[in-house]
Amino acid sequence: MSQRRRVGPQFSPAGLACRNCGCRHWLVVYTRPGPMGSIRRRRQCRHCGLRVTTIEREAEDGNAEA
Repeated sequence: MSQRRRVGPQFSPAGLACRNCGCRHWLVVYTRPGPMGSIRRRRQCRHCGLRVTTIEREAEDGNAEA
């Protein structure tokens, strides 16, 4: 039986961790454009195969000049 790692704000550094096994290694299955300029990516955990969808948006920079 695989050992589960504790994942949470106090245990994990920044990044996407699998909620099933705690692994931080992902394969991107597909990428599609999303609404309002976002990007939707379907990712699969390399260790346990869990699939998740992430929605990525461009970070807003408050220092940009008009």
